[in-house]
Amino acid sequence: MLSAGRLNVESVRPGGDQITPSNVNVPRGHIVNITSVAGAIPGVGLSDYCASKAASLRMSECLELELRQMGLQNSIHVTNVLPFLMDTRLFRGSQPLRQWLFPIVNSEYCARRVVQAVRSNERTVYVTARYRLLSIIKW
Repeated sequence: MLSAGRLNVESVRPGGDQITPSNVNVPRGHIVNITSVAGAIPGVGLSDYCASKAASLRMSECLELELRQMGLQNSIHVTNVLPFLMDTRLFRGSQPLRQWLFPIVNSEYCARRVVQAVRSNERTVYVTARYRLLSIIKW
């Protein structure tokens, strides 16, 4: 069984390894990588998780650069989605510190936001926008 950290990293690369100009038979496509705000900011007691999400995010960004180098940047787009705690079974019972400042994200809102991001070819999406600020003011 894979550890969560190893799974976070190893699940990103296999799809990217299959993309080459010679085997792309479709005129366009979109790769969506759901990572986490934890990939952009550190968290106390979360070093393994944060590191694995950061690695997943960087691998996805590298894939985007590789697509650009292959001349596929207008055919295949990459969107990285960085949500916070969501109201799913995975996080049931979790309560962030200062919930008034960092509320739990509604999973349906997150899904709508992903669809919107794909339609507009957004590269990086923080769900919600306030979490983008955290990546700027980490400390």
